[in-house]
Amino acid sequence: MIFGNPDNFAVYIDKVDSWSINNFKEGFIWFYINSIPYPTNGYDYVSTLDVNISSLLTSKLVNPLESKELFNMETLELSKLLLKKRYPSWVFESESKYLSYPDELYEEEELLYYVDIDFLIKARLVMFVVKYNQKVRLIVVNTDFANDDFLDLKTLKKEYIVDKKLSIKDLNTIVANIKTYISNMS
Repeated sequence: MIFGNPDNFAVYIDKVDSWSINNFKEGFIWFYINSIPYPTNGYDYVSTLDVNISSLLTSKLVNPLESKELFNMETLELSKLLLKKRYPSWVFESESKYLSYPDELYEEEELLYYVDIDFLIKARLVMFVVKYNQKVRLIVVNTDFANDDFLDLKTLKKEYIVDKKLSIKDLNTIVANIKTYISNMS
C-alpha cells in the first residue's frame, strides 16, 4: 500500500503473508521521493514491518524539530553540517583530518534531526528532517560513495543528496493513514 503521493513523498508498505510467521510481519517498506524509491533497490531489503513501522512512527519524521536557520541553508552545506553532527567520528573534511583524529576521543552524536529507521541504515541512506512554519524539509544522503572508515566531505556532491520540501499537513496525513493501516493489519 502506498501512503502519500509517490511523485512528491510517499511511504510504501507491503506485507508478504507467506514470509510472515506468528507475530512477525515481514514485507517491504521504503519511501518514494519525486517518484524514486529509497532505497532504490528496495526489494533487496526485506523488513520486519513491526520494527520499521514502529521506528518510522517514533522517528523525527513524525515529530520534527523546527529551525529557520537550517531549513533555509543551501543543500550541500546543510547536509555536511548534519552529517558532521550525526557522525562526529566518521565524517571529516579530509583523510589527513581523519588520520589525526584520536581513537580514544568520543564525541556525542547529535540526533536532533536524524531519522533513525533500519531500512534506511541498511541501504546506507542517512535521512534528516527539519521543520519551519508549516513545512518540513527532508534531506536524504546516499553514503555509498564513502569509505568504510570515514566519510570525506570533500567527496560529497549534490547528486548524492535528495532535498525535498513538503507541507506538515501532507506528512501528518501520511502518518495518520499508516497508523490506521497498521491497526487493521493482521
